[in-house]
Amino acid sequence: KDILDKFRTKYPKVFKYMDLVSENIRKHGYADTLFNRHRNLLNIYSPAKSIQAEAIRQGVNFTIQSPSSDIVVVSAIGINRELRKKTIDAWLIACVHDSLEFAVHESRLDEFLEILRYHMVEYPLLKKTFGFNFKVQLYMDDWSFISSKCFFFFFFRWSFKIFLDLFV
Repeated sequence: KDILDKFRTKYPKVFKYMDLVSENIRKHGYADTLFNRHRNLLNIYSPAKSIQAEAIRQGVNFTIQSPSSDIVVVSAIGINRELRKKTIDAWLIACVHDSLEFAVHESRLDEFLEILRYHMVEYPLLKKTFGFNFKVQLYMDDWSFISSKCFFFFFFRWSFKIFLDLFV
C-alpha cells in the first residue's frame, strides 16, 4: 500500500487517466485506443464486482499496451524501410508486442543506432500516417550489452515509458 501511495503521489495523472478510462468503460461497455482500436468489455455489466474489476483492468491495460505495440510496429516498418534503402547489414529478428529485436553487423552499428533513434523518437511514418505530433524519449534498459561481437541484439521494452511520456 505504501508503494502504491508513493506512486500515486508521484504520478497523479496516471490515476486520473485510469479513472477516465474506467468511467468510459462503465458508461459504454468498451475501451478505445489512440489508433481507434476498439475492445468490447461486456463483463463490466456483470453483477459480480470482481468480474467488473477484471473488465476495468483489461480495458486500462488495452488502452496502454495496444497503442504502444502499434507505435513499435509502425516504427519497425520505418526502420526496416530505411535499412533496406541504405543497404545496412541489420535485420529485424522479432517484433513481439512492444519489443523489437535486431541483429546488426558491427561495421554498421553507429549508422543503425542513428536510424533506430530517429524512428523510435521522431516517428516520421507515424506522424505522416496518423498526423500525430509527439516525441518520446528513447529509453533502453541497458547499453552494457554492446561489445565487440559481430552481431548485437537490441531489446526494447517501453510501453509504460511511452504511456508516462504521453499522459503524465
